[in-house]
Amino acid sequence: MKKKLDVKKIDKFTITRLCSLAGTSQNEFQRRYGTMANFVTLVLNKKLRYILRTYNKNIEQLVYDVLVELHDNKIYYANLFMLISKGRKVGEVERKINAYQSLKKTLFEGLEDYMRPRGPFYVKAIDDCSSHICSRIQVWISHDFKEDPQTIFKEFRRSLREIEHPEDRK
Repeated sequence: MKKKLDVKKIDKFTITRLCSLAGTSQNEFQRRYGTMANFVTLVLNKKLRYILRTYNKNIEQLVYDVLVELHDNKIYYANLFMLISKGRKVGEVERKINAYQSLKKTLFEGLEDYMRPRGPFYVKAIDDCSSHICSRIQVWISHDFKEDPQTIFKEFRRSLREIEHPEDRK
């Protein structure tokens, strides 16, 4: 699927086509995932969890590297986010909200796991930072990645430092 979504922006990518590429039936897909939005959200969460679990640098570098990953593969990620909202008009906003909340939760848990062995931290700061990052990335993607990763990263620097250095929090 990644090869098909990485080439150019798509307007339509159906469950039928996805099942054909994956060599599975539509019934199996429906049973396991229910909707394309659920499937795409699962794919994005899996990728984010992998990045968060395998990363051993500082938190700022982690977030910057995620931004670079998104930017370097912008066609793929723009297509994935487009697939979340595709389908029946009814429920489009709900699908986007569910995907956002799921990704925010994954990011929150990853940042919390990152901080746990490093000493005391504020859960509220991690929650605020996770919300900020997910919201801003969503806007960045919807504007076709017009800004470079460094510009986006600068917006996160303060909230990331509040997580990494809670003693400096004011």
